[in-house]
Amino acid sequence: MLQGIAHAHSTHSFDGHLSLRELQSLLTDAKIDFCLMSEHVESLDYEKIVAMLADYAALPSGGCLMIPGIEIDDLHILIYGVTAIQPYGSIEELAAQMFHRGSLIFVSHPVKVKGTVPAVILAWLTGVEIWNTRYDGRGAPRPWNLKLWAELQREHGPLQPLVGVDFHKPSDLSQVRVE
Repeated sequence: MLQGIAHAHSTHSFDGHLSLRELQSLLTDAKIDFCLMSEHVESLDYEKIVAMLADYAALPSGGCLMIPGIEIDDLHILIYGVTAIQPYGSIEELAAQMFHRGSLIFVSHPVKVKGTVPAVILAWLTGVEIWNTRYDGRGAPRPWNLKLWAELQREHGPLQPLVGVDFHKPSDLSQVRVE
């Protein structure tokens, strides 16, 4: 059984405190097998995303596998498995590009979703981050998150649940894991 964490930020995000190498080392020491990264796209343009992907490719092998991803707050989504990118004109175009390249797309921290999930992303969804330890605490998911997940499943078919730590600094690491 592999254990990992989801929703982590390095210094490629405006609010991350550790470089990719520092984060990989910390997670390797914590016996975490993989990490679904979620770099804030708000602080990245096309050239910075290309440079970020090069940094991921240059990471040493053998430790925690760092899986490139981005977070788009305006669309309330996390995108995992970002491996290549073409120039884009808007965040919606970027999200569509990632969907068509096979990336996984999850609703991020549902507590921040006011009203409904943006319609443009509904057909692209893989799942919902039902528990975010930064916003929901380390004890359990919020009932609202589970309600949103259930509603989206009724309307759009099966969606995977995801738990995220929303890692920014070492003290954010909790015992919540993805298996």
